[in-house]
Amino acid sequence: IMLSSLTMPVIRTVDSFLILNLVKYNATQNYGLYSGVIESLVGVPVTMCYSLALTSIPIIAKQKTTAEKCGKAFFSIGITLIQAVLYSLAFIFLSNFIINLLYNGLSEEQKAISIQMLKLSSVSVLLLPTMQSLIASVNAMGKTKVSLVALAIAGVVKIVSSLLLLPNAKIGVYGAIYSDISCYFVACFIILGYIIYVKFKDKKGNLNERNYHYRSWQHRKRLVGGR
Repeated sequence: IMLSSLTMPVIRTVDSFLILNLVKYNATQNYGLYSGVIESLVGVPVTMCYSLALTSIPIIAKQKTTAEKCGKAFFSIGITLIQAVLYSLAFIFLSNFIINLLYNGLSEEQKAISIQMLKLSSVSVLLLPTMQSLIASVNAMGKTKVSLVALAIAGVVKIVSSLLLLPNAKIGVYGAIYSDISCYFVACFIILGYIIYVKFKDKKGNLNERNYHYRSWQHRKRLVGGR
């Protein structure tokens, strides 16, 4: 769990280095907008959703069967998604209002960049809380290695995406947001895929067990009938 929690801060540190060194136009200013404005705003709904993910850990952990754990995990993820969708829509439709209200001191150019970045970050607001809920779920199921592997792979994807996108003059600092989205999506895909696999495997195992007991009963019935 500790390694999983350290993965994203390390990736963030690498990301800041890449932005400042690879963005060709106003790198320092744009990084300031990305880290000081966008990440601060994104952090508010993400933190609110994360509190729900934390409360789901003991609920999932105390379930006795794999099916029950997966069921509670899907319920927790669903509730998180509902919240995240609402926040994401707010970022899309209210980005202009939010930036002008909270950061009125920015220049018009800075406001325009911030508004565009905030709209793009609406996808991150959807994916990041979902990723956190998925991580909390697999950790509660005792599968901490899954979240660690998923975050490691997602981190590599983010760094590679940044290396490819940030030097592009047409994309610039927006590449940091695109790399965020790719990172969160990959982590969500891997962890969600694992939970679905575990649930399917458990369901298949239970079905095979029931078939075994039924065949055994049929066999005993034939033996008794033969006598």
